[in-house]
Parts: sequence; C-alpha cells; structure tokens
Amino acid sequence: AAPTPAIALAPTSLAFGTVTLGNQASLAAPVRNTGTAPLNVAAIAPCAGTSAEFSFAPAAPLAIAPGQSATLTVTYRPVDAGTD
Repeated sequence: AAPTPAIALAPTSLAFGTVTLGNQASLAAPVRNTGTAPLNVAAIAPCAGTSAEFSFAPAAPLAIAPGQSATLTVTYRPVDAGTD
C-alpha cells in the first residue's frame, strides 16, 4: 500500500474553564502524524459556531513527518461576559 498520512488529535476538545474579561488562557493541542507519509496541514479552521474569541498559532501551513507531532496553541480572549 502507498504511504499515507494520518492525523491524530489528543485531546479532541479543550476546556478553558473560567477566563475573566481582560485576561486570556492558552492550551496546547498536540497534532500528531500517526501515518507513514508526511502530513501537510494546508489550513486550520474553527468548527462552525466557534467564537472569534479563540485564536491559534502557529498558522498553517504545517508539515509533520511520520511519527512526529506539532503543538498548536489555542488562546481564548473573552471580549464579553457569557459562555462561548
């Protein structure tokens, strides 16, 4: 079979808890290539309905070798009170 990349995210969701206005919180989201070919991440997009108060770094594109991982840092900066 031809070599193929395979993406694995763990954890599959992030919980920021309570973040007060004027502050921010960042969590690491490892992105692992469990496949046998390079994983080329051309774009990273939030799920539908995700607040613009969330950002991530580094920006795509990312290249991840087989068996390796990259860390995506997700930051939450609330701009108003309420649940996001």
